[in-house]
Amino acid sequence: MANGLNRLKAVLADRYAIEREIGQGGMAVVYLGRELKHDRKVAIKVLKPDIASSVSVDRFHREIEVEASLAHPHIVPLHDSGEVDGLPFCVMPFVEGETLDERIEREGALPIDDAVRIARQVADALDYAHSHGIVHRDIKPRNILLTSKHAVVTDFGICRAVEIAGGESLTSSGIVIGTPSYMSPEQGDPDAEIDGRSDIYALGCVLYEMLIGEPPFTGPTAQVVISRHMSETVPSLRVARHGISADVEAIVMKALAKTPADRYATGAEFRSDLQLIEAEGARGATLPFGVGAPRKPARRPGPKRRLLATEPRLRIRRWLIGWRRVAAVVLLLFALGTAIAIWRLGLLEPSPGYALPEPSDYIAIALGLGAATAEEDSLGQRVATSLAHVLGNLRDLTVVRPEAIPPLLARLDLDGQRLVSAEHGLQVAAAAQASNLVTVSVRILRDTATATAARYDVARGEFSEQYVAAADADDFVALARQLTTQLFDLNAQQLAWMDETRSLGAAIQVQDGERYLNRWELGLAERAFREALAVDSTFARAHHLLALTLYYQGARDPQRLLTIGADIRRHAGAARRHGTALAFNDSLHVAAFYAFAEGDLGRARSGYSLLTEAGPTDHHAWLMRGIIEHEDIYLVEGLEGTLELRGSWDEAIRSFGRAVQLRSDFYLGYASLL
Repeated sequence: MANGLNRLKAVLADRYAIEREIGQGGMAVVYLGRELKHDRKVAIKVLKPDIASSVSVDRFHREIEVEASLAHPHIVPLHDSGEVDGLPFCVMPFVEGETLDERIEREGALPIDDAVRIARQVADALDYAHSHGIVHRDIKPRNILLTSKHAVVTDFGICRAVEIAGGESLTSSGIVIGTPSYMSPEQGDPDAEIDGRSDIYALGCVLYEMLIGEPPFTGPTAQVVISRHMSETVPSLRVARHGISADVEAIVMKALAKTPADRYATGAEFRSDLQLIEAEGARGATLPFGVGAPRKPARRPGPKRRLLATEPRLRIRRWLIGWRRVAAVVLLLFALGTAIAIWRLGLLEPSPGYALPEPSDYIAIALGLGAATAEEDSLGQRVATSLAHVLGNLRDLTVVRPEAIPPLLARLDLDGQRLVSAEHGLQVAAAAQASNLVTVSVRILRDTATATAARYDVARGEFSEQYVAAADADDFVALARQLTTQLFDLNAQQLAWMDETRSLGAAIQVQDGERYLNRWELGLAERAFREALAVDSTFARAHHLLALTLYYQGARDPQRLLTIGADIRRHAGAARRHGTALAFNDSLHVAAFYAFAEGDLGRARSGYSLLTEAGPTDHHAWLMRGIIEHEDIYLVEGLEGTLELRGSWDEAIRSFGRAVQLRSDFYLGYASLL
């Protein structure tokens, strides 16, 4: 091995300074190096001689180029590749931290929340890779790197490249692609087709190991382990570790189904269920999640005599709950009626339609240039709105919602005025308590639009940097994408989810429909979303927003709700079916409303809870959270063994109040829903 290291140093001396070996696995040896051109640490992975002798080097490099195209925050990218004395190698950034394997070796079973979070991040990476036609084939703790709270997957495409480049030579030499403890049943069948669901199974094994400290199946030889994967039932997690909820176990067992068709079809589906578990806290013993369907109410244990003895207490409790709800409604309606009456009498300033601002990371504002046309001003507004939507879907960023800006202008006596200077923008940003301001201005020359975005530090009032984008004169989505890639040093593939529709006309209709929906102009919103779907029937967000709009309309008219219920479920299902590539917040909205439409209130509650925590100014999430608390009459066993209503009227009142506080337009929705 020392000779190999010396040879590697000599051949790569003009590009890399090789320091030492840092690890090896079944297929390759990994060295720590430094890239001379960019002065950065790298990991150089060299195939072992016995593997290299069984593959075509040229074919390996052609296949590894596919991995080089992957760009995802939870995937280690590929910088370079080549060969040394017939041994193929590839170069990746060196990730500071440790492998998941090392952490499990050190700690044993991980905290449940950590295990769910890591699995969710890996599922996100799998979904992205699978959408690009790449199956990992060797998902295991050693190929998952941990840095802070961020998990990244390495070796994407390498197993596939070795398998394809090796062909029958690998089979005849007895080399197995994959690690037995994490191999799906079909990987043990040489005639089976391998697809992304094999990676789902492997991630299920990894999640299982994170939860109890060892994989589901072990054995003295690889053949024994593979055989157990193919034939034995997965041991129960809850027997091995107290505190794991039935919902977490159900998710793991679905991922570990023997038949691929019974597993999660995509990484996005797996990720979505894990997100909802994160929202509620994976240790919750009463989370009514139920993978695939709402769970039936659990019966109280014990003889029938005990249940009968409890009935009077239940009747008293229901009577008290009923009167408490009546009193709350009376007080609430009295308060609302009084406020509206005072406003109509002119004794109270009308609400501008948004709550007092809360601190945020960013605000995007369109500025009209001095000689700009109405067309340019309109396009600038669309670019700024689209930019805010993109920023709102970047993790760990809070953004002032576009509908909050007009009320801020009213408070600053700028309502109806044209914002033409950075000073105007900084004034609004300061009122919004935003740390950073991004101004957007647009010029149109013939058929080309040029958008300029400038970033400012609001506290200092200082200009930071400026970016320019160009696209077709009406393509606000392309302009927003280009500006985002420059603002945050992202590449186009990291924003691939922005390609949510093939039609610019449909994107325009959805943006208009959202504006109507936020003003509670439901009829206009419905028409806009239907027109978008008439152009692009696969537009997931249009399906979701139409389903939400129809529900709001039906909530005001219960008779109509009975008529349109099937339509609501159809569009909610279409949003989930077509929305596998949606960004984080958008995918949560789709998953939560789909669960609500299917009657799975516990799962819906989890999703909307996560949304209100991640985006405390998301008025739609607050409104739906209130509806769920109001509608949920599921009985669960409380801490003292008594049956309690799972829905909380107090929480419903709080959520409704928050929605109304955020959007005064929702007074209409609030009163109607009550």
